[in-house]
Amino acid sequence: MKKQTVDEIKDYILKSCETALFSNRSYEIYSFLTLLFLKRFSDVFEKEKEKVIQKYQKKGASKEEAEKISLNPNEYSNLIFVPKTARWANIIKINENIQSEILKI
Repeated sequence: MKKQTVDEIKDYILKSCETALFSNRSYEIYSFLTLLFLKRFSDVFEKEKEKVIQKYQKKGASKEEAEKISLNPNEYSNLIFVPKTARWANIIKINENIQSEILKI
């Protein structure tokens, strides 16, 4: 099997995206990509949230106080604050009408 170049891989990915976006199933693909982005945002946010909690615990706050402070969007100046309803732990609990529930987030 021939080893592919980076340009060939990029071309393949772009053609796949074009096929997916202009297919009859583009809404399903959009929903899938939305889930991927929500998962990534949630994962990054959770890591940063833990850093905020640890920061305030080092300053003498209790775990409960630090967790309460971590709910303040102003603690995340370089990051998009992810509301509780949009966090992955809550998204995976959705059992019915997943697409419509995600649109509500």
